[in-house]
Amino acid sequence: MASANAKANKQQQQVPDLVVLFDYNISNHLSRQDRRDKAQAVLKEYQSILNALHNAGLAAAGKLGNSKTEVMVLISCPLRKLYELVEREKYV
Repeated sequence: MASANAKANKQQQQVPDLVVLFDYNISNHLSRQDRRDKAQAVLKEYQSILNALHNAGLAAAGKLGNSKTEVMVLISCPLRKLYELVEREKYV
């Protein structure tokens, strides 16, 4: 019974608080090098977003969306971080 409760708690923790969907459609009309450059820019932007979220104390992970050109960024705010943000806003 205890393991069932632990499993249920873990599943509840994995539910994101926010999902941001990015569509990074790269045109086939671009040259091969331009498509490669665009893909590198998209990857750099994605990594920058994840780093910013992690640095802010949020949990974030990426996952492919419904198509090849979609990326979902799943964002969760740990309860302690939420309390910290609420306390900070009280005195602003």
